[in-house]
Amino acid sequence: MTLGIMTVLRIRNARTPRERALVVALFAWAFLFMTNTGMIKGKLGYMSAEALAGGNAIDGRTDLFSIGVVAWELITGRRLFRGINEYEVITKIRSGEIPPPSMHNFECPDELDAIVL
Repeated sequence: MTLGIMTVLRIRNARTPRERALVVALFAWAFLFMTNTGMIKGKLGYMSAEALAGGNAIDGRTDLFSIGVVAWELITGRRLFRGINEYEVITKIRSGEIPPPSMHNFECPDELDAIVL
């Protein structure tokens, strides 16, 4: 409901037909990417096990998990959770078995392993 009210307000503030068309297009685009309750949204390989399970257990720690995955991938130059299908990727994430980045990048110091893991 709020989205509809905001759309009307922004359309009224648009001065030209082109601005109005742009506002409508932007809101239509945003609507396509809105999530619904129970809907998983995001790249699977960067989602924590808690995010994959859904529910109320999601908090800031799931963001830390995703940052850790990105850091691991930056250090090693490869994807952390690879699989032939979504089930395999989810299984790897839920197992919690993450090799230290130094296994793939021998220049990675032990201290950096500890930070990433």
